[in-house]
Amino acid sequence: DGEYEVILKNGTKIEFTRQGEWKDVDCQTSEVPSTIVPAAIRNYVKTQFPNNFIVKIELNHNGYDIELDNDFDLKFDKTGNFLYAD
Repeated sequence: DGEYEVILKNGTKIEFTRQGEWKDVDCQTSEVPSTIVPAAIRNYVKTQFPNNFIVKIELNHNGYDIELDNDFDLKFDKTGNFLYAD
């Protein structure tokens, strides 16, 4: 389908679109690099879940799906505004 998946030595899985942009980063049990997480989402997680970190981020047509290290799922719109917990 023209999309690509890369699996790094540490087990991190990254899916890319045809255009080469990431659409899903799954670091399993380690933290997703903060440079790919929008500031609004980073700030929300830091404030609301100070003892947790993001292990997976997915960008889709509705916005961002985030998974924390405690298996808690959060949904954000495309501008990084919190929508709901799943």
